[in-house]
Amino acid sequence: MRDARHFSRVKKVPQVEQWSAFALETIAALNQAVAESGEAIEGNYCHFDGQPISGTVAPDPRRTAKRNVLRAAVAHCREALEIGFNAGHSAVIMLDSNRELQLTAVDIGTHRYGRTCADIIARRYPGRFRVHWGPSKSILRQLANNKKAEFDFIHIDGSHTVEDVTADMNFLLRRMKKASIAVLDDIRIPHISTLLRWSTRAGYLEEAGEQCTEETDNAALIRTCRPFRITRLIDVALSIGPPISRCKRWVRRLTGLNKRCHSGGPFSA
Repeated sequence: MRDARHFSRVKKVPQVEQWSAFALETIAALNQAVAESGEAIEGNYCHFDGQPISGTVAPDPRRTAKRNVLRAAVAHCREALEIGFNAGHSAVIMLDSNRELQLTAVDIGTHRYGRTCADIIARRYPGRFRVHWGPSKSILRQLANNKKAEFDFIHIDGSHTVEDVTADMNFLLRRMKKASIAVLDDIRIPHISTLLRWSTRAGYLEEAGEQCTEETDNAALIRTCRPFRITRLIDVALSIGPPISRCKRWVRRLTGLNKRCHSGGPFSA
């Protein structure tokens, strides 16, 4: 269990960015792998969507505040789960800022550069990084059945569909212990913003300070002790999507995952 010093650090996001030389070398290697794949980069913590990159392009300074939110949030965690690996830039930020962190990543693997970038990180951070390829809803179902897979930090930066974001949020709220930390990315997307507002107003999550500014689109959050009710999340999600024709099937999938995240398991709230 974390003490008040961790919460204080999360709230006090540094304004000055610090990179180790090793991390910058790793970012350069990731960028080179993306460039050699011939595929445009998907937006991440270091570069904007479609931004031309190469092994010599430095992390974009306009994303410094966003990166520092992630650094501050993960600083004292031990076991992290990242939903949405992409090219691994956020993974490097987390692994570099916390030398004791173990990171498990989940990614659907549609980008040509994804596996090459994952191999680079695995080589440069041996024994600290692993990745599961496939849709997050399938991988989270597997993790829900694995009692040894305990996480005290979750970074949600995967698919932006209402269905997938809701499933990711369900896993977070159901499985995370009290005082665990999460970072939710892309919170300016309307339905992600709606789910975030609902989770804080319902008392499931507390915002860890006032990190969200004009320069950031992510937020650090703390899991409260309030027991989670899946019906409330479903009601909110159905108010913003998915299409009515798919609702029954989607609700069955989501509630099926929730049953696997049974009360009394290692992540129970």
